[in-house]
Amino acid sequence: MDQAMPNEVKGKLLVVDDDLNSRQTLDGLLSREGYETQCAPDGATALMFAEADPPELILLDVRLPDLDGFEICRRLKGSEKTGRIPVVFLCGLDDLGDKIKGFESGGVDFITKPFQATEVMARVETHLALHRLRNQADTQKIMLEAMVQERTRELTDLTESLVREIVQREKADEALAERLRFESLLSDLSARFVNVSPEQVDGEIDPSIHGRTIS
Repeated sequence: MDQAMPNEVKGKLLVVDDDLNSRQTLDGLLSREGYETQCAPDGATALMFAEADPPELILLDVRLPDLDGFEICRRLKGSEKTGRIPVVFLCGLDDLGDKIKGFESGGVDFITKPFQATEVMARVETHLALHRLRNQADTQKIMLEAMVQERTRELTDLTESLVREIVQREKADEALAERLRFESLLSDLSARFVNVSPEQVDGEIDPSIHGRTIS
């Protein structure tokens, strides 16, 4: 099995628990697996840490001395900077009510106390992978939307250019048609004047211009 390089960081996590032993247990386990961890003993500190340097995943105890985990989770989800960070609650094995509240407040999963290393790592790795996939999908979506907007602008510019060209051609065609009508009129007048005497010129010009036929 490949070992993580000493300087390789697999992810950045925030551990929030008022129990020192729990914090040390999780910190030691995650650090050995190559994760960078930051620990907070209460809700206020956790919110400050998360806003100042957002982690990829937060492990949040349900019971804290100042704010409970549910309220902290709601505040995290309400912030533009931390709203997308997955929150995994830490709670007792049989706390069904807490689990329901946790999901309602925006949590994605639970890790039960006392901690089992395999459970902790499985849930951490799973939710980190899902979080990164969502971020990647969002990035691709943003790029795709930008491409669509750019293509739309290009098509709009092309359409406007074609419309202008069509209008110009129509105007040119109208001008050409008018010139042809004028030249046709001149040709018609010339043909009429070939065998007309000077005394009959005025009589031929007026009906020709108005389109009347001289018998």
